[in-house]
Amino acid sequence: MFPQVEETIVAYDESARTLTYAGARLPVFVSQARNRWRVTAIGDNRARVSVDATMELRGAAGWLLAVPLRVWLTREGRKTRDDLKHFVEHGQRSQRKQRRLARGPARSRGECEIR
Repeated sequence: MFPQVEETIVAYDESARTLTYAGARLPVFVSQARNRWRVTAIGDNRARVSVDATMELRGAAGWLLAVPLRVWLTREGRKTRDDLKHFVEHGQRSQRKQRRLARGPARSRGECEIR
């Protein structure tokens, strides 16, 4: 039910500071998953990162998992945002990210990784 999701960059625009990637080998209840990151300068030494994620679910499983999946993705999105903020401000991975990486490959924990 939960395969090893692969993520492929489908659009990159350096001048607009955007990156879009799509999921493949998705669980059977997900018909499409895309994510778009955009970086906007808001000062000389400040930027805002916006993430627009779209996931289309299908079938009874998709309907049943919609709310818990949204809650989980929101929580994971906050962790990713906090880890990115820490890395940009300190030039090193956060302690949480270091602990996650020390546990081994993400695939064994049902997570996904962008490389």
